[in-house]
Amino acid sequence: MSRVYLRPLDFSDVNETYLEWLSDEEVTAFLHVNGKSLTIESIQRCIEEGRSTGAYFMHAICLVENDKHIGNLKVGPIHSKYRIADLPCVIGDRNEWGKGLATEAIALGSQLAFDKYDIRKLTGDVHAGNIGSLKAYWKAG
Repeated sequence: MSRVYLRPLDFSDVNETYLEWLSDEEVTAFLHVNGKSLTIESIQRCIEEGRSTGAYFMHAICLVENDKHIGNLKVGPIHSKYRIADLPCVIGDRNEWGKGLATEAIALGSQLAFDKYDIRKLTGDVHAGNIGSLKAYWKAG
């Protein structure tokens, strides 16, 4: 039984804690994001842009035991002609690192991408130094 579940990321998920994740250099070390320049409004616009264009979809990674939002998983960008998408995942809450939760979220996200978004192939860009992500994606299949 999975310890996490995915749900669409909601505007209310973007709060001060969320901004702290994106300002944490350890959390964002391998992300293509400058968290210091982000605002709640700019992140909410990004979520809406993905939904309205269908180019990508953001999902909250939440703990089953208490519904706590601990990170995000994105399906996209989606290349609709070829039905290919990336599947980046981040656990923003460092208290939850090292527990295998990203592996579970990636497995759930893969199934979601295939079933809901009709993706035929998932790709990913993992930096060689990001050992945690390499292990999580490998274990998730």
